[in-house]
Amino acid sequence: MHNTNRRARFLKYEWIEFSAYKDRKGLLAYVKKVLDNFGGEYVINFA
Repeated sequence: MHNTNRRARFLKYEWIEFSAYKDRKGLLAYVKKVLDNFGGEYVINFA
């Protein structure tokens, strides 16, 4: 699996809280937050 696919799965299933799906604006804001903090607050551990 490519790293892009792994990031997408983590984004969808691990990092985005259920409440973010309430509306489009909230979801986009949450996705931006995750992408801005990827590698810091949001990390994929391949171990």
